Amino acid sequence: VHEMLLKDVRLYTLLGGMPEVIRTHVEGGDLNDCQAVQQRLAVNYREDFHKYAPKVRIDDVRQVFASIPRLLGQKFKYSHVDPHSKSRELAQALNLLVKAGLAYKACHSSGNGLPLGAQIKPEKFKVFFVDVGLCLRILGLGLSQLNQEQPDFLSNRGAVAEQFVAQELLSYTPQNETPELYYWHREEPSAQAEVDLLIEQDGSVVPIEVKSQKGTSMKSLYQFLSEKKQFVRTALRVSSHPYGITDKILSLPQYAVCLAARNTLS
Repeated sequence: VHEMLLKDVRLYTLLGGMPEVIRTHVEGGDLNDCQAVQQRLAVNYREDFHKYAPKVRIDDVRQVFASIPRLLGQKFKYSHVDPHSKSRELAQALNLLVKAGLAYKACHSSGNGLPLGAQIKPEKFKVFFVDVGLCLRILGLGLSQLNQEQPDFLSNRGAVAEQFVAQELLSYTPQNETPELYYWHREEPSAQAEVDLLIEQDGSVVPIEVKSQKGTSMKSLYQFLSEKKQFVRTALRVSSHPYGITDKILSLPQYAVCLAARNTLS
């Protein structure tokens, strides 16, 4: 059952959650047809930028839109989008995408209790996309080839796995609330550490480490627990491994992220 559910997660990661893509898959099941729909959706998004972006900013918005999928999981730097463009203009373009619901920022938070949003450094953030399937299409990855030749690509691509988890968490945000995600990063030269995501649950901080199938080290997660133990009841490792628990760390398989998103870990 575990392997069957992981297979469903991998298929969802290929397709994403756009209704027309899902309908195409259900009615025909051909990944090439689904990919064509994804391509059309990505093009339509780019063509619609003029509806909410000033004419002089459209090129910046398109540039940022195309860059987000390749910068997943990284501290977002405008120089990585275009070293020749002004950061302020690219920042304005990103903010437009965030307002339109096509991108989501996860700001660095110190994680010293709640609320996490009161402890952020706005200049430090990662960016997630609206849909994991569209991410793969914008990156130019062929769905059929990934499905046939790389069945474990989600497990072996940490950034895509992180996008999947972030998207799951965001999707359970109540309609009357603004989606919020955070992460933790210590950048001291001799002691760097990063926890992929932080969320709030039941009055405590929940650090989340997203691991690839081969990844077993949780050094950063243990470091966070050591430093913030008074604020944390449970930490999560999300991977392709089955359920398990060690100390305060609960191992969740990728298909069970909804337990964290629905606030039902306890």
